[in-house]
Amino acid sequence: MLFETLSQPLIALYIIGTGFLCGFIFDLNYLIWLLAKKDKILRIVLDIASTLLAFAIFYFLILDISFGEIRLYQILLFILSIFLYRIIFGKIFAILNEKCYIKLTLLISKFFKRILKKKQKINDV
Repeated sequence: MLFETLSQPLIALYIIGTGFLCGFIFDLNYLIWLLAKKDKILRIVLDIASTLLAFAIFYFLILDISFGEIRLYQILLFILSIFLYRIIFGKIFAILNEKCYIKLTLLISKFFKRILKKKQKINDV
């Protein structure tokens, strides 16, 4: 018997951890989208890539821990753990993304202002 009852709690913990990892991948997806100035086409491409990556990670995890035997509770637990991550950590990550985005754009604008000032000084001479 490949699917022992004693190993199911450990399998559940692996699936929850993987769901949190995939939730983090979706948060990185959001950060990249923000840095790309909210391009709609990029958003669609990133969503598709993140979803495919999440399901690929889940597929290889199932192959590794339960030899390809997929149970309904595994699928439900994976989806639930992604939603749980988004509820718990998603808001925290979103706040950090906004702050980092604002500081990064200010830093870039200051950098370009300095470059323009140097060019103006060179042109004035």
